[in-house]
Amino acid sequence: MKLILCIALLCVTNSLRAQVEHNFVLGPSKTTCDSLSITKEDTGGLIETIRNTSFRYQEQMKISRYKIPQQAWYYSCDGQTGYLIVRETKDVEKIYDNVTKETWQTLMDTNDPITLYKKLKEEKVLKELQEE
Repeated sequence: MKLILCIALLCVTNSLRAQVEHNFVLGPSKTTCDSLSITKEDTGGLIETIRNTSFRYQEQMKISRYKIPQQAWYYSCDGQTGYLIVRETKDVEKIYDNVTKETWQTLMDTNDPITLYKKLKEEKVLKELQEE
């Protein structure tokens, strides 16, 4: 009986040790975003380029049908900073770079994303890459 208990105890400790060994930053895997280089000088097609690139973290939210902004998408390669694409109207989409995941989460979690979006733009937390 003691032998069975010792074997079970060893198995449990070994499985716990294997789960703890992931305290490091993972590099991009199965993504194409690490080779993506976008600058302010790039013209046209920025939003399509980002949408056609695979990122580690992608999320979207619908905000409003008739007010600005209507919808937002967040793309991050490293899980810390990324691109925010915002549809303001049917024909106008804006792109912001170096948006932290915290900022995105705040936008997702707020009860009033429209007011928060406008505030983040005013305070220059969201820095526009290019107007479409």
